[in-house]
Formats: sequence, C-alpha cells, structure tokens
Amino acid sequence: MLSIVIPAYNEEKRINKTLGSLKDWLPNSEIIVLFDGNDNTAEVAKMYGVKVIEYKTRVGKGAALRDGIIRSMNKKILLLDADLPVMKNDIEKILLTDADLVLPKRKIIGMPLRRRFLHKAFILLVKIFFPSLAEFSDFQSGVKL
Repeated sequence: MLSIVIPAYNEEKRINKTLGSLKDWLPNSEIIVLFDGNDNTAEVAKMYGVKVIEYKTRVGKGAALRDGIIRSMNKKILLLDADLPVMKNDIEKILLTDADLVLPKRKIIGMPLRRRFLHKAFILLVKIFFPSLAEFSDFQSGVKL
C-alpha cells in the first residue's frame, strides 16, 4: 500500500484537480493533505474523503511533511506538491522502483531566469557541502518517494 502526503498552503484552486487525478490513478492509496493556509483548501480536500490535517498557525512545508510521514499508515510514502507536478506514467515509474529514496529530476522549462539561476546555485552548494548527495540532481522536486 501507498500513502501520499501533500502539504498545502492556499491551494484551493489546484487541490481539486490534484485529488481527483490521484483518486483516479491510485484509488487504494491513503491520501493525507496537511493544510496551514487561510483559504478553502481543507474543505475542498474533505470532499474527496481524504485525511485532512489543519494547523491553527503556519507550520511550513518541512514541518507539514514530517507530520504527514509520522501520520502515514504505510511503509511506502509519496511526498507530492499540491500542484501535481508529475504525470500518471511518471508516478507509475517511481512506484516500480525498489530504491529506498527516489528524487525525480524536474524539467525547468518556463522557469524565470533568476529562479533557474538560484535553483542551479542551490543544487551546486548542496553538492559542495554534502558530497554524499552529489549523485542527486534536484533536491527541490515536488515529488519524492
């Protein structure tokens, strides 16, 4: 079985498509939405019958992900951004692996030049300060298993 952990901050406009797709693609998966925003994301998510954790204050993405992992009922956990940055066939490929950790590489088409530069600089710094992570090419991917 699979648990899908989705941190969400004001994703009311996108969470509907994301949860609809995930329910269609992976109907037997546990889905946990962790919400710390101030829009109707939690109400939209509840319509899909998923587990929704609402925070009273802003906890941030990292804390929400940690909490989601702790609350997950399954050994295999997919961490996924609320904007569904991956297609069904990519998720299928990710789930077929027997690796302990999967960090897919994003195609950064259309990313503004400044953001692309900062993205590349961040990856370079991580590789310099943490040589054991040198084989990974994208630590900020919105998908992790």
